[in-house]
Amino acid sequence: MYQTIAITTVTMKRLLNYQRVAEREANAAARLQWRQMTPENMQRFETARKRSERLSAIVVYAGFLFRVQNRLVAYTAFPDEYLLHNELVNLLNELRIPLKMIATEIAEDHTGCLDAER
Repeated sequence: MYQTIAITTVTMKRLLNYQRVAEREANAAARLQWRQMTPENMQRFETARKRSERLSAIVVYAGFLFRVQNRLVAYTAFPDEYLLHNELVNLLNELRIPLKMIATEIAEDHTGCLDAER
């Protein structure tokens, strides 16, 4: 058994909405940068773009955990997962979402859920 962060449907919706807001801010900063090419606008766009990319990676990881918890895919550990785990914990704390850990089964083989779909 493996302990992982519990991702509920409501939590997933909040994370997706937060990601959409960050993407909209990045798009707005990009448009402003091209209209008024100043160092401040360029820096604002770069900051917004990095934030949007960071949130996208975290939300994809949360989506993976959500699918594992709903038994849609088998859990398989991957290198440097702890980095995404730590970022997800930070984001949940930032959004004031309570953190709950649950037990998750680790797949013996990597084709566990794929065979069930065939």
